[in-house]
Amino acid sequence: MHPIRVLLVDDDEDDYILARDLLAEIGRKQFTLDWASSYESALEQIRPGRHDLYLLDYRLGSRDGLELLRTALAGGCGEPVIVLTGHADRETDMAAMKAGASDYLVKGRIDAGTLERSIRYALERKRSQQELRQAKQSAEAANRAKSQFLANMSHEMRTPMTGVLGMLDLTLESELSATQRQHLEIARSSADSLLFLLNDILDFSKIEAGRLEVASIPFQLRRCVEEAVQTLAMQALAKGLGFGSEIDSEAPETLLGDPLRLRQILVNLVGNAVKFTDSGWVSLRVEVLCRGEAGVELRFAVTDTGIGIPKDKLEPIFDPFSQLDGSTTRRYGGTGLGLSISARLAELMGGRIRAESEPGRGSTFSFTARFRTDPAGAAVEPLLGAGTRPSGQAPQAGLARRRSLRILVAEDNPVNQKLVDCLLRKEGHQATIVASGVAAVSAARERVFDLILMDVQMPELDGLEATGAIRRSEASTGARVPIVAMTAFAMAEDRETCLRAGMDDYLTKPLSFATLRAMLEKWGACPVP
Repeated sequence: MHPIRVLLVDDDEDDYILARDLLAEIGRKQFTLDWASSYESALEQIRPGRHDLYLLDYRLGSRDGLELLRTALAGGCGEPVIVLTGHADRETDMAAMKAGASDYLVKGRIDAGTLERSIRYALERKRSQQELRQAKQSAEAANRAKSQFLANMSHEMRTPMTGVLGMLDLTLESELSATQRQHLEIARSSADSLLFLLNDILDFSKIEAGRLEVASIPFQLRRCVEEAVQTLAMQALAKGLGFGSEIDSEAPETLLGDPLRLRQILVNLVGNAVKFTDSGWVSLRVEVLCRGEAGVELRFAVTDTGIGIPKDKLEPIFDPFSQLDGSTTRRYGGTGLGLSISARLAELMGGRIRAESEPGRGSTFSFTARFRTDPAGAAVEPLLGAGTRPSGQAPQAGLARRRSLRILVAEDNPVNQKLVDCLLRKEGHQATIVASGVAAVSAARERVFDLILMDVQMPELDGLEATGAIRRSEASTGARVPIVAMTAFAMAEDRETCLRAGMDDYLTKPLSFATLRAMLEKWGACPVP
């Protein structure tokens, strides 16, 4: 074990002699002592890793020792500092500690035992801080690795899911016998359940990484609620349950917020209510709690007459992977992630979620959320989402179907190539399929297209680089063909990365007929200069 390297910063030689003697009394072989007798000399000697500890005089002639301390810390010095002073008052003590000192000793009251305890305390404190910092860094690294693994797993599973769901949809639109249709609908329902699980895993990874976000776009409240509960209402009726929804007449029609995330919470809460209710009814009520000139706070309450939840399970029910018990999991299924994700989304919307329940009588799950109102009446975005429109282009829904579009598809997965080709040709469009970014750039230079569907991950040249190359080629001609990303990466930052690269919109795999058709209608009407 090497001796502790101490630097004394003091302009009084008597203090140097005293410090030397006290350290020798503690143990001559335990310490080495260097001396800086001025502010300038100290600045030259204070370097990260050069000493283990500093003894710093509060006053260095006309200079302030605490100023030196702050300068040293700003320069990256992380070694502990013990301030020495002849003033025994609380104000000086607090000033030293606030500046970053580890301890504070009064000259004239220092003996070997006092100095040794202060040094040991300062070094132990530094060691503890380092261990905590390392533990925090290790935990953050592990958390990032876990989140990245979940995101990668979601990506790898989304790519084949595009083929599964797409081919099922294509086949379901063909002529089938009743038995064949029933079998395929069961397969489609199972695939939807798997996709729902993938989305939960992805959202959970975002929460773990602190990257779950909500958007702020104009949307219609009633439309959002109706679309969220439409299918679930049919499921409730199929179980013989009553179902009703009511929206406060005072609620604004148009809000600024995230309709997809709001819909996600509603689907989760109403879906749980329908799942856990065998008889009786399920209801959804939306009421205004507070309304001002700039915004409104709403309360969404889902009530059911289902199995109910014991009081001791109500609080943990919002924890990740939480279930009532093993029998509930076996009977009803689920991962236990939905409520945890919904709780975090409610918080991001400026509200909170809570539950009231009584076993055998039912439950009420409610959450509050704050939205800005839109007095200017901004255009309402479709719930499918939208990207940034290029200057001078104004897509118009519905026009794309009036003409056959020339569409370049850059996709390296053979199954997805076949699927997108079938979907486009079924809609009456002309599809050119290429399997790499290099081929996409070449095709875009040689031919005129109305739209480009660009996979992000491809060999040789990825979709982002290919888009950049196409945009550079267009600069000399003034043309700009809309480019829509197709990717299994579904993080918010992934979307922004695509838009910054020059893409105009973003489709998340697995693709569905509805989202692809909506994208064609949106961008297919843009005239290519």
